[in-house]
Amino acid sequence: EIKEADKIDISNLDKNYRLNDGNIFHFHTNEEGYYYEIYDKFGIEQDGGLLEYSDNEENETLMSIRKRLAEFTDIEELENENLKEELKDNETFRWRIMDAIDDINLYLGWNAAERIMAEYREDYLTDDSGDDGESVGTCE
Repeated sequence: EIKEADKIDISNLDKNYRLNDGNIFHFHTNEEGYYYEIYDKFGIEQDGGLLEYSDNEENETLMSIRKRLAEFTDIEELENENLKEELKDNETFRWRIMDAIDDINLYLGWNAAERIMAEYREDYLTDDSGDDGESVGTCE
């Protein structure tokens, strides 16, 4: 028998768990069952699927759902009662941080290209050596 404290509303489940390999296992409910996705540490979806509801959904607990998902996906650590749920806010902030890092990398890439072009112009386009401009430069 299921304790009252273990009963859950499956109509609105939306959970994230960080796996030992750093990936995020996300699942949520829809009309058909439990839809899951596995994201790598960069947020790129690696796998996903649908586990249909059982005939006995009203007696499901979060742990029994995780056990079914573990069996369905072969991800045994989902059965670990000590597996910590990744908070949604953390996930939101994580994506914001990743976006900021992408922006910084993009800026640094542009900045690096501008510096390289400036050095090129300074070193090779203002060369007063009297050659015909065919030389690209010398290695030191």
